[in-house]
Amino acid sequence: MSDKRSALANEVDQTIKTLINKINTQPKDWRNYNDLGVVLTQISDFNSAEELIMKALGLFGSQDEVAHQTLLYTLGNVYYGAGEYPKAVTYYQQITRADIKGDAFVMLAQSFMQQQQYQQALVYALTAHENVPNDISVMVLIGDIWLALGDFKQADAMYAEVLNQAADNVAALFGRGIIALTLGQPSAALFAQVEQLDSKYYADNKQRVDEIATVIQNQQNK
Repeated sequence: MSDKRSALANEVDQTIKTLINKINTQPKDWRNYNDLGVVLTQISDFNSAEELIMKALGLFGSQDEVAHQTLLYTLGNVYYGAGEYPKAVTYYQQITRADIKGDAFVMLAQSFMQQQQYQQALVYALTAHENVPNDISVMVLIGDIWLALGDFKQADAMYAEVLNQAADNVAALFGRGIIALTLGQPSAALFAQVEQLDSKYYADNKQRVDEIATVIQNQQNK
């Protein structure tokens, strides 16, 4: 393990110990349970996170509406992180508080996207966009959903809107590259720009480019 990774692991361990100590000394503060659940989710300890947040909901859910709603959202994130998207949806759909409802709409859109239920994903993503019209991550998500639905015109328009605000957004550039490649238009410059800006993002997503290129090549060979 590198020194950097070791330091990060030690920092996480210390954070967990601190939060456990806070729970022991302040057992009536729901935020300590929630914060620990968030950290456990981040390190992919989903079973412990689920058990902890379920316990917190039992302790505080009927007493404090802010606690109840926040813990529901955190539990949704636990299931989303674990890839249990239908379960995540059931918790996100219970969110009614205005301050986190927009985030819940985004997570609902992403949950349906992961299940390839693109029409439902689009409904929630567009609703989230109405609440936060300038949120670039939501705009990228909408572009990705339109792309998944095969509506290249709508997808390209959304990616263009993103790039008007952030010209170096790699997700939007990559999406436009996928559209261009699929339509048989020049795409190499877009992908080269993505690779230059964020080589890891490009490497993680290059398989999509290769798959589309293979399909196009097979079609041309028929």
